[in-house]
Amino acid sequence: MAVVLVALIEARRRQFLSALTLEEAKQNPAENILYDTTPYSKIQQFGFSALVVYGVLILFTSSLALGARLNDVRSRKRVNL
Repeated sequence: MAVVLVALIEARRRQFLSALTLEEAKQNPAENILYDTTPYSKIQQFGFSALVVYGVLILFTSSLALGARLNDVRSRKRVNL
């Protein structure tokens, strides 16, 4: 019984774990390569990512500042030790 179970698990695992090398995939790119292979500008990609990162950062800090202002949070006095 255990041998049959192990054989079924191994057969199922082999169905999901098939892979190709890049050279094998390039032989039939329409079927195997499922992403855009056109070249892209690294400068443009950097610009978009910087825009997203700094946009999220500005929105986050602005929402914290707005929340503090709406809740009348005052800055704490500094104590010199």
